[in-house]
Amino acid sequence: MQVLVVGAGPAGLVAGMTLARSGIGVLVIDKREGVPALSRALVISTRGMELMRRWGLEDAVRAGAPEVIPRAWVTRALACGEGTEMPLGHPSDEEAAAVSPSRPAWAPRTTTSRSCSLTCARCRPQRSGSGAS
Repeated sequence: MQVLVVGAGPAGLVAGMTLARSGIGVLVIDKREGVPALSRALVISTRGMELMRRWGLEDAVRAGAPEVIPRAWVTRALACGEGTEMPLGHPSDEEAAAVSPSRPAWAPRTTTSRSCSLTCARCRPQRSGSGAS
């Protein structure tokens, strides 16, 4: 079986890696050339970090990720020093620990792309005569 994954964003790359690690031939393609200048994902979810842990990458991702507590600051004006802190819906470390040994990570693209940059990859050699390119 061979699978084509369209889109090399966080979900596409994880899908490609998961399929390839299961022995399935994968081709990941993206409409953009090269590595984007801006991050496509700032937060790697609890489940995403569980996958990083399974692949032995959790420590490497966390090494470059800042410790962040996601909060919004609600105020009547940006120059005003008064306001109210509001959570943004991400689980706290304690909430994440109740369901998983991993927790979300704030990892900018520079952290997640240090070891490789992927625009298009074929995870298994193409069989001759298959007609696919």
